[in-house]
Amino acid sequence: MNRVQVLLYPETHQKIKNLARKKKISTSKFIREAAEEKLNQEYPVTKKKTIDVLREAGKNAFKGGPKDLSSNDDYLYKI
Repeated sequence: MNRVQVLLYPETHQKIKNLARKKKISTSKFIREAAEEKLNQEYPVTKKKTIDVLREAGKNAFKGGPKDLSSNDDYLYKI
């Protein structure tokens, strides 16, 4: 983690302390969670299935090669 110093208005600081105490967490954790929540609203996380990630990664892996290696092994014998 990185350490960050933030200046808050006294009223804001008191509200944060009260809510953190109510949730039984530290003020720091409350602020981290609030920041993450806001960031997730601005930059939604899109989860992809593993197979989709692998397909995307493999699209450019064999440029110019045969499309179906299981039925076309001629590329093995080209020297």
